[in-house]
Amino acid sequence: MRFILVCLSLAVTAYASGDAPVISSDGADVMIEAGTDGKITLREPGASPPVDTTVGEMLATMTKMAADMATATDALNAANAKITSLEGDLASSNDIVTELKENLAANMEKIDAKIAIASTQLQDEVDSNFETFVEGQDKIKADIAANKVATAENSKKLANGFETVDKDIKTLADKVDSGGESTFQTCDPIVIKNSKLHPNVAKLKHIVGFATDLACEDGFFQDGPSQVTCFPSGKYCATEKFGVTSCDDQDLPTCSPCDDSTCKVCAEGADMCTLCKNKDKIPVLGGDCRDSYSSCKEMYDANKLKDGATEVQLLSRKPDGNKVSVKATCLVVGKQAHTHIKCIDFQNGRGCMNTNKVTDDNTCKKYGYEHVPFRSQKHYSAAFNHFGSSIMERFWKTPGAIYSGQGFIGDLTQCALNSESQCASEADLQSIDGKDWWFRNGKGIGAIGSLQPSGDYTEECYFGVHQPSPRMTSESFWQINDFDCKLYTGFYYMCGTKDY
Repeated sequence: MRFILVCLSLAVTAYASGDAPVISSDGADVMIEAGTDGKITLREPGASPPVDTTVGEMLATMTKMAADMATATDALNAANAKITSLEGDLASSNDIVTELKENLAANMEKIDAKIAIASTQLQDEVDSNFETFVEGQDKIKADIAANKVATAENSKKLANGFETVDKDIKTLADKVDSGGESTFQTCDPIVIKNSKLHPNVAKLKHIVGFATDLACEDGFFQDGPSQVTCFPSGKYCATEKFGVTSCDDQDLPTCSPCDDSTCKVCAEGADMCTLCKNKDKIPVLGGDCRDSYSSCKEMYDANKLKDGATEVQLLSRKPDGNKVSVKATCLVVGKQAHTHIKCIDFQNGRGCMNTNKVTDDNTCKKYGYEHVPFRSQKHYSAAFNHFGSSIMERFWKTPGAIYSGQGFIGDLTQCALNSESQCASEADLQSIDGKDWWFRNGKGIGAIGSLQPSGDYTEECYFGVHQPSPRMTSESFWQINDFDCKLYTGFYYMCGTKDY
């Protein structure tokens, strides 16, 4: 404004003197030229034509510009006020979100608790139903045993009856045929060396239609039909052919000795032993009767195993002294041989004892084994790669018999959970056999920000792999939870040994 007034003053002075001077700026952008006609010309250097205006017009323009500036300032102040208001609303929203998160966490805890209670109730019902099933199964077994006894007695009576009928028929035939040719078509006595055929059956001739079962003595392999019938041709052939086809050539089985003299029952041409005479031996590795092993470590020390996974047959040593042959998987990892036996293989496929305390009885203990954990991450990965995620999900609902003798273990969410971890040691975490154990190397991972184990633990109880499927990866379990002794083994788990 001061510059313009000076210019105006100069312009008036110039006009009064009758001259037409040119007043220039410092040469950067604008020149102001005062003419004798009372006008001021604003002229940008190089602009054509020049922009002309009067002093009044210039003042009016500047007044309007000042008003526009005031309006813009008011709008800016209003915008700032709105921003301040929005910031307040945002802070309030953050408070609401925080409160919602807290409520959600609290509700999740309530839901978990309800799920745990419902799971426990369901588990109780399953246990009750399973006990009823077992009781019913035991009754069925007893009925079957009784029926077997009755069947054996009836078979004996039937055999005696056949012998009597045979004798009567032979007596009758002898009387009828005393003066001429044979009236009844018969087959000669059955002679099979090393068979279990009844002596009376082996001594007598038999009429057409007579059938008998055949079996070899222990240590002999049967090659031929297990049941034969006397055909009209006077020959013996397989019973299933009777009335269907003729029997021109005798078809009786032979009993050949098993290749292994220590074998009681053999198959596949006598070279595959399926049962050994000595109860301390077991048919393994090609069907031979070998010294029995109760763990993969024993087999490894005897140079029977190589690195990796091998399916074997072990002979368990039950606490009561009885021995049971069972399938097992041996995993040799880093010169350690780990034994893995599905508990259901002790039960003929039935579900196992379900428990929530490591110190309780379970199916593994019943057969002289333990519900052992993984010994290292390499052991875990080897098992995952061999068994696959489906078997792992089914048989590892807990990480094995890992527990603490303390009622309070504290917050272990940031703790590496293995036998080499300091914080795990301070919480008295240990395996059931006092040997190495492994669950994870780093801190816990959980859903909705919930890390585990959080400390709600009850002494001697199982930890659980408590996470929606998949509960594990090829590298580690997903999450372990303590959950106040509400986590169970389930009816499927793996048994192992303390030697590895």
